[in-house]
Amino acid sequence: MLSFKTIMALQVLSVLQSSDSRRLNNRELKAAIGLDNNGVAAALRALKREGWVDYGASGYYRLAIDPEGKTLYDLVLATEGVIQLGSRVCLLYWGRKAGTLCPGAVEADRALQERMAESLKSIRIGELIK
Repeated sequence: MLSFKTIMALQVLSVLQSSDSRRLNNRELKAAIGLDNNGVAAALRALKREGWVDYGASGYYRLAIDPEGKTLYDLVLATEGVIQLGSRVCLLYWGRKAGTLCPGAVEADRALQERMAESLKSIRIGELIK
């Protein structure tokens, strides 16, 4: 499941991609997305930090990447820093004991992480924000 920040980032990218001028200020972005909350701001910070959007001196955001060249995997890494399934919480809590008590759980978790990453890599951002 995608996080709220990643979903907001997709919304920001979609609005910037479809904007006639391809550059919008913070107020215009929030209005176009229909939300005026910290989620949009957090997504913008992550996208700016990772070079997905530029923020000009005039106060406008614009796309700094070609969405066709990026995947959902890239976006999750840009917004979250890691690809992580909910099952990791249990394994992180138990630490080494998980491998001792139930070695199959550690292997299953690793396999799920790999499959999730491969699935995310197959989805192009350009296809999502058309």
